[in-house]
Amino acid sequence: MTGCAVFAFTTVQSIQQKRMLAESRRSALDAYAAGKLDEALKEFGYFFQHEKDDLELNLRFAEARARLPLADGRHLAEAIDLYTTHGLKLLDAAPNSAEHERRRRDILKRLLTIYGQAGMRFEAVQTGDRILAGGP
Repeated sequence: MTGCAVFAFTTVQSIQQKRMLAESRRSALDAYAAGKLDEALKEFGYFFQHEKDDLELNLRFAEARARLPLADGRHLAEAIDLYTTHGLKLLDAAPNSAEHERRRRDILKRLLTIYGQAGMRFEAVQTGDRILAGGP
């Protein structure tokens, strides 16, 4: 009997977490679309703690993070991490297509801008070369 109760509790908890994540995702994207970056970042952060495989959400999270300044340029470092560690890796896991290449180019162009803002000259030159070469 105890095993059934534990299973039921775990199942209900899992369903509630999925529902909360779906609501958090929707709230984050709505807040982002409305230009409420503080609110969007809170929701993105909550969702991202549990689910890191959502490319669309990751790219919006990175953009929002880059647009809302933090002390010492931390917002740029965090945006770079989101675009590179997560965004490009998620993109590489997807099937290669014209859309894939367009999104890769968009991410690289955004990274080029952020590297320039952060004064990261070497990374900016490397990224510019990657964009011009059209490769990964």
